Amino acid sequence: MEYLEQVLSESPLKLPTDEEKWRLWEAREILKKNPKALPKVMLSVPWQYPYAVYLAHSIIPKWKEPETLDAIELLDFNYSSEHVRRYALKLLDKLPDNTFADFVLQLVQTLKYELYHDSPLSRYLLKRGLRSTHIIGHILFWHLKAEMHVPYIRERYGIILEEYLRNCGGHRRELLKQSGIVGQLYSIAMKVKEAKSEDHLKVLREELSKLRHPPKFTLPLSPKMEVKGVLVDKCKVMDSKKLPLWLVFENADETAAPVFVMFKAGDDIRQDLLTLQMLKIMDKLWKHEGLDLHMQPYGCVCLGDMIGMIEIVLNSTTIAKITGKALHAFSDEPIYNWLKLHNTTDNEWITAVNNFALSSAGYCVATYVLGIGDRHNDNIMVTKKGDLFHIDFGHFLGNYKSFLLYKRETAPFVFTTMYAYVMGGEGSTKYIEFSENCCAAYNIIRQHGKLLINLFLLMLATGIPELRSSNDVKWIENCLKLKGTDEEGSAHFREQLKKSLSNTKTNINNALHIIAHQK
Repeated sequence: MEYLEQVLSESPLKLPTDEEKWRLWEAREILKKNPKALPKVMLSVPWQYPYAVYLAHSIIPKWKEPETLDAIELLDFNYSSEHVRRYALKLLDKLPDNTFADFVLQLVQTLKYELYHDSPLSRYLLKRGLRSTHIIGHILFWHLKAEMHVPYIRERYGIILEEYLRNCGGHRRELLKQSGIVGQLYSIAMKVKEAKSEDHLKVLREELSKLRHPPKFTLPLSPKMEVKGVLVDKCKVMDSKKLPLWLVFENADETAAPVFVMFKAGDDIRQDLLTLQMLKIMDKLWKHEGLDLHMQPYGCVCLGDMIGMIEIVLNSTTIAKITGKALHAFSDEPIYNWLKLHNTTDNEWITAVNNFALSSAGYCVATYVLGIGDRHNDNIMVTKKGDLFHIDFGHFLGNYKSFLLYKRETAPFVFTTMYAYVMGGEGSTKYIEFSENCCAAYNIIRQHGKLLINLFLLMLATGIPELRSSNDVKWIENCLKLKGTDEEGSAHFREQLKKSLSNTKTNINNALHIIAHQK
């Protein structure tokens, strides 16, 4: 049994060898008491033999039921048995809508592994979507529509979309309104790109003033975002290469603030979408254990081929703007001084420092585990209340930026003495608390490491450039040290924290970034 326990402890990335498969299959009657053994045993079934298939199908109902989220692994392309896949869906049906919605992204990708358009998974997604149009149905619609330009899946996704729209009642009108607005915004974005740089703002506002829209409509980011028009004078074109549009919508609720979004055309935001999904899941895992790290998994939705919409977090600014001059990148004081400026009372200051320490812990752990790259000071922001967060996730899974042979990013994650200074410096009470929160957060993610790995494996069908094969996902496995104890996990993360604090390249990169983007 010790041999089998070793095999079962391996991550989903390590498939059983032929000998391991034989031993797992032979021990199935013993292993059925172990809920976590089911995926590895189902990989070991000699499916070419009808009697073995019969035995496999017969033992599934007798198996000690796995945790609900462990069922996601059984929808990977390695599990082709319809019987196994139906069982996985039966387990997932226990998830409440708000939790199930977090995994629709992967389930839509998993449709690509089904043999036929009409499959248990396609029917199940339709059932869940129609049962909860404004939570699951909305997400399902946009995940399907976003890939309608892909030839090999267009027909399958089109059939499911048609079936959904035919049966979703009044939700159909909302989705058609959203699609109409998206089409017009895309046309406007293209006209802005074609205009001379000095005319970008003029063209944007002229075209937005012609936008045709109903008296009230919702945005694709969320059915809760109901607006009644565009505040044209507050809209602008961002400076970055792809010229995203900063759009401000008038809230349908006259007592509520305007809605700020960024519309991107010509930019692949699928990696952003996946990363933000992971941040949201991590946030929920931490909160479930009583650890609120003030994460900001802001809204993001893919709307089509290189088209997307992103929620804007207000009352925040980049570390680059806070730092100001390039030489200030080597100072410890910029963030401290900026937060002091916006938090003048003792209570405000204490709250801001606490927010900063908590959110820094969350993003240190998350960016390390996900291998987030291109972490310069324009991709990290802080709110006036002290919550730190990261944006623009164009590189992940250890794909760090380099120039020629020079590795620009060598720290495990971005955490410099400028950050520690806000907490009172290394060794202060707040810093020690921050370090302990980092270790606690890291160990919680380690406990759910297989879930993260499975979610990334289910995304292999997307064609995301930095997620092409299971080898890319090994980054997460290597970072999480899945076989270690919590004590070993804490020691490992403290070591990464020390490496990040002592890494001088982070400050050099930040200074160079400020110089390169000075106007």
